[in-house]
Amino acid sequence: TTTTTASTTLVEPSVDSGLVVAPRRGSSKPKNFTSMVETETSLSFNTARRKLDPLDVFDDEKGLEFSILNLPEIFMIDVFRMLSTKQLITCLSVCKLWNFLLIRPSCWRVIKAGKKELSEDRLQWIFNRNPLEAHLPGCSFSYRGLFSLSDVRLRTINLSHANIDDDTLIKLLHTTPQLRQLELERTPITSKTIKWIKRLCPKLEALGIKTCEDVDGTELSGLSVSCPKLRRLSLAWVDFDCDQFSELVKNLHNLVELDISGCCNGVNDEGMKLLSSVCNKLRWLDTSDCYMVTDVGLMSIVANCKKLEVLSMSRCHRLSISTMLTVSSLPKLHTLNLFGCFQSVYQQIRESCRNVSINSSPITSLNCAVQQFTK
Repeated sequence: TTTTTASTTLVEPSVDSGLVVAPRRGSSKPKNFTSMVETETSLSFNTARRKLDPLDVFDDEKGLEFSILNLPEIFMIDVFRMLSTKQLITCLSVCKLWNFLLIRPSCWRVIKAGKKELSEDRLQWIFNRNPLEAHLPGCSFSYRGLFSLSDVRLRTINLSHANIDDDTLIKLLHTTPQLRQLELERTPITSKTIKWIKRLCPKLEALGIKTCEDVDGTELSGLSVSCPKLRRLSLAWVDFDCDQFSELVKNLHNLVELDISGCCNGVNDEGMKLLSSVCNKLRWLDTSDCYMVTDVGLMSIVANCKKLEVLSMSRCHRLSISTMLTVSSLPKLHTLNLFGCFQSVYQQIRESCRNVSINSSPITSLNCAVQQFTK
């Protein structure tokens, strides 16, 4: 039905038509305006949603004025996707309509909650949002009932510096069969977790266990067999020997990024030769503080890893200047880090590698929860 006033023409709401219109400023309200509001905020969102053409919202001839509630549902969801986790939580309390729209998992693709005490309720709330990525660095976990959770669609979990034990993490892995990226830098896990990662995460593409002091090489050797899709691996300052390293890399054919800095007892020239022959797709390599690597190991990398873009060999004191100059033959190299050695001949190296940035950053940490290179 249509009601005509002196200033504008208003269309009364109809559930069948799905049309709800706001009056122009200064005009009278429709007789059942209160019922319009009640209908809009009721639970029947599928039948009482505002289904206006986006252009009609700005059409003065039809007596309409702009309101964010007039936006089509698909536009509102696109806006929600651009907000941070904290902003989305605030939006949940704005109105029933927004709360209803934010039920959709597509609005919670990434959840970030750093340095929080994650109790049972908070962790349950995070998993109920069904995100693709959960970045929880520095969080403390006090929830022991993770087996009650159903499978979730998580692809990325960042738990760097988190206070989480083996049993809690293993229970978490049971609920994430589609996991692709797992970052566990400086967490108090042991080799028990590595054992279960091999069993529960066959689709894993990135794993970071940097400075996990309680992890040894006993379980690392079979990681390449259980997780054949591994592309990014961070083992910095993890204790393993040369045989365990050779056993690990011999099946990592898809490896693109590798951080073995500080593994001074497990990386030698033989390991570097095997690494360069098997992992010839490498684009990011950090062997800093690997004291046993000599010119032989570096020459094998230069000869076989032609796709290398970032190379860090800081404090590798057994490398000669003449061998170091050969890295200029790598066609795609753009970053070279040599901190702690060759200070007296930096100029000579720079002249040899004119298109390479030398010692641009003292920290070259590999975060396995962040994609650096495209496939």
